[in-house]
Amino acid sequence: MGKMEHKKATANDPPHLKQVSQYDDRKEKFKVFVQSEDSRMWSCMIDGYSAPTPRVDGRVIVISNEKMTDSAKCMYDAEKKALAATKMSLPSEIKHICNRVHGIKHV
Repeated sequence: MGKMEHKKATANDPPHLKQVSQYDDRKEKFKVFVQSEDSRMWSCMIDGYSAPTPRVDGRVIVISNEKMTDSAKCMYDAEKKALAATKMSLPSEIKHICNRVHGIKHV
C-alpha cells in the first residue's frame, strides 16, 4: 500500500475506490464530488478535452499554456484536475491504467 492510502480522507479528497467490486457505489459519489469541485472537470470526463491546436502552413501547432486564452487555460486545468482526482481515487492495483491514457475521457 502506498502512503496516500493511509492518509485520513478529507472533504476535499475524491471518494476512494477500495475494491473494484465497489465501482457502482463509488461511481455516483465520484460524479457528485467532481461536479461539486468544478463543472468543467465533469465536462472533460464526459466530452473529453483537446488542447487548442491551430494549423499553420498545414501543420498542427500545439499552443503553450502561456499563450492560451483564459478559457482554454481553465479547460486545460480542469482536465488535469479531473485526471488527478481519478488517480487519487483508484486503488494502487489498478492505478496503472491512468499511465496509459492521454486524457481523462479514456480512463
